[in-house]
Amino acid sequence: MYNREKFRGLFSGFSAVGRMALTNYISHSLIALLLFRLGLFDLFGEIEVWQGILLVLAIFSFQISFSKFWLSKYRFGPLEWFWRSVTYGKIPAFKL
Repeated sequence: MYNREKFRGLFSGFSAVGRMALTNYISHSLIALLLFRLGLFDLFGEIEVWQGILLVLAIFSFQISFSKFWLSKYRFGPLEWFWRSVTYGKIPAFKL
């Protein structure tokens, strides 16, 4: 579906999320940890499945928007940049 022109706009956010996969994975985990376990909202066992699905969709929608915004200014996500720095032993250019 992505290769068809009429659907390309619908899926464009996924490429940005994919380019920042590590940052999004860790941030989603930290957001869930704050919401469910660390007492900030203490939602563990308190919400219904449908509410959890809505919450995940809201978080992921935010991550899509944030990823598109971030990548319009920088070459990599912040954790991807750090990972490349450690892996290659040199600091890659951060800004576009």
